[in-house]
Amino acid sequence: MPNELHNTLTMILAGGQGSRLYPLTSNQAKPAVPFGGMYRIIDFTLSNLVVAQGCVIANARVEHSVISAGVHIDSGAQVTDSVLLEGVKVGANAQLHRVIADEGVVIPPGTQIGIDTEADLRRFTVTDGGVVAISKGLPIE
Repeated sequence: MPNELHNTLTMILAGGQGSRLYPLTSNQAKPAVPFGGMYRIIDFTLSNLVVAQGCVIANARVEHSVISAGVHIDSGAQVTDSVLLEGVKVGANAQLHRVIADEGVVIPPGTQIGIDTEADLRRFTVTDGGVVAISKGLPIE
């Protein structure tokens, strides 16, 4: 392994062919295209997000969240304004908004949490401010 990658914690693969942004992408990758004078496109994707070592985020949207070590977020999932502790698994197409998920919680594919307050109150602890807390070992259907 090259020395440059030996200490790498996270590698982000972003982009695509960039054909819609041609000629801006003729000499540089799409994520590196300048935006607003002092930013690059990739800067917006990574803003307000903290991701720990060993996470897998597979074609999912994650914004304004803290993602702990070993979290796996499957394709099509959306995680916003949330904290996912170590080892959380988020299934494909799940939606999490304003959620705190304890270590090892498994969110099944297609599950919606933080979207419907009444449904959340029947299944989870919901703070007065609307944050949904999911405890370790709690079965989620």
